[in-house]
Formats: sequence, C-alpha cells, structure tokens
Amino acid sequence: QLSIARDISDLKRMEAQLQVSELEYRLLFERSLDAIIFTDPEGPILDANPAACQMFGRTVEELKAVGRNGIIDANDPRLPAAMDERARTGKWVGELNFLRRDGTPFPCEISSVLFKDKQGCPKAGVIIRDISLRKQAEDLQQKLNAELQQSQKLDSLGNLAGGVAHDMNNILGAIQAVIETLKLKHAGDPALTASLQVIDKASVLGKSLVGGLT
Repeated sequence: QLSIARDISDLKRMEAQLQVSELEYRLLFERSLDAIIFTDPEGPILDANPAACQMFGRTVEELKAVGRNGIIDANDPRLPAAMDERARTGKWVGELNFLRRDGTPFPCEISSVLFKDKQGCPKAGVIIRDISLRKQAEDLQQKLNAELQQSQKLDSLGNLAGGVAHDMNNILGAIQAVIETLKLKHAGDPALTASLQVIDKASVLGKSLVGGLT
C-alpha cells in the first residue's frame, strides 16, 4: 500500500497570518476616528465604517443607497481635477467639500487610492477627515490678524496726528505771541488792531481744532 503525505504546515501558517491581518484591518476600519469608505470607481458605495456613518448622519445602507454623489459636493470646483488625477495616477490627496445629511457642505481632507480586490475588480478606498473646526479656527485667526493690523494702523495714525498737533500748537502759539506784541506796539492804530484781533481769533480757533487731534 502506497501512502502520500503532504506537509501543509506552511499553508496553515499563511492562513493563520491572513486571518490575523484581516482581523487587524477590521479593527482599524471599525475604530478609526476618520471616516473610511470603499467605493466602486464609478460611484456606488460598497462599505463604510462607523466614523463615516456618524460624519454623514447615515447608516451604511443609507450611504450605499445615496452613493458617492450623495455625500460629495458636486459644486466644488476642485472635484473634476481631483477625479482626473486619481484616474491617472491611482491616488489623490487634498481637500474637498462633502455634504452632511441636511445638504450642508463642510470641508474635508481626503486621501483616496484605487486598487483591485481579490477577484481583480477595481475599487477605491477613501479616508475622510472633517476639518471644519480647523478651518473655523484659521478664519478666526485671519480676522484677528486683520483687526490687529487695522489697530496698528490706527495707532500709527494717532501718533502722526499727535505729532502734527504738537507742531501746529507751537506755530500757532508763536503767531499769538507776535500778535500780542503788535497790539502793544500799535495800540493807537484801530484798523491794524482790528486786523490783529481777526488773526488772533483765527489762531485761537486753530488751536481748538488742533486740540481735537490729540
């Protein structure tokens, strides 16, 4: 009687390693804080993790029903270039707007790659990170920077006005001193005295106006 024995220890070891890898992948998929979806390259959603369901306010079945076009902002002008690059290179990383359940757009960071499954069918994996809060913080920082620059401009203008007011006060003070001297020197000349009084009133008004700049 002839017996044939076959060592399948390597095969069993490979199967065990594959099971561990699939388990690790599933844990990563389920527990990821970022949304992960798998799609057909043409658009249908094949699977989505819990983070994706939470992000879009839909169940896995609802996401499958609406497809990629139901969660991505088709009006985003960056979308055509992103899809073209992924089709050419097999991957794309960047920012796009997605849609919440109520249709509200929100900004996301995207990492997408094309691959083939075990049967050789083309698929796409997409990792999506909501960056709404980061964008809001950046917008707030820009507004604060703009307000700070405006405040600095106003401070500079105020300092300039203060310097001009100081110089004008000195000039007007000198004019008033000359007027007083001329009044005493030509006290017997009514016409000149009247003219000096007009100039004196103008210089007093000028000092009042200049005082408003300090």
